[in-house]
Amino acid sequence: MRTIKRAGVRCAVLIGLVAALASAGRAQNLKPTRSEWRDLETWGRYIETSRETEQGLGLLVNGPQGTLGIAFTGRLDARNMTAPASEVTMQISAGPTSNPGVMRRVTALLRVDERLDRRMQIDLTPRLIVDDPTPAAIVANAVATMRAAEFARLCDAETLTGEAFGFDLVFRPDHVTAIRELGERLNVVQKRTNSGAPIGAAPPMR
Repeated sequence: MRTIKRAGVRCAVLIGLVAALASAGRAQNLKPTRSEWRDLETWGRYIETSRETEQGLGLLVNGPQGTLGIAFTGRLDARNMTAPASEVTMQISAGPTSNPGVMRRVTALLRVDERLDRRMQIDLTPRLIVDDPTPAAIVANAVATMRAAEFARLCDAETLTGEAFGFDLVFRPDHVTAIRELGERLNVVQKRTNSGAPIGAAPPMR
């Protein structure tokens, strides 16, 4: 009986170790969707293996410490293109335009409508997967997944700021508009009319 128990304990420890190593391997072999992009660049591609269509948006976001690449991507089921994306991935890329003198901390924080009563903070730091998790490494790329409801809140933002890799970020108004348009393509938020109201919404009361 003791032999069986010891074997069971060894098996459980081995499974835990394999899981930990697999997780570390994924982090160290991070393969972002794209390594770089132009400001306000959009793209779409069909993924044969999963039968999904990926929609993406690339931004170059400035702040006091320099520029970072921020991209958002989501996937739609090619068999049901009207269904909303279940999640959206945010990628952070420190390209050649990034200030090399800034100490890159593993952070990802978005502040929505910071000066309004409806302000919201989305902290993606615990979800970040970086390209090199070893101590004292200079991180260049990271990804984090946000829920569709979180991304929908970004789409409804009037202003958007944040922090990533220790850089303060200030998204321009056209960045905020582009994020909204990506949310519409991913069916996360309703498309707006020229008046700014969602399609199908009741007209404003007079």
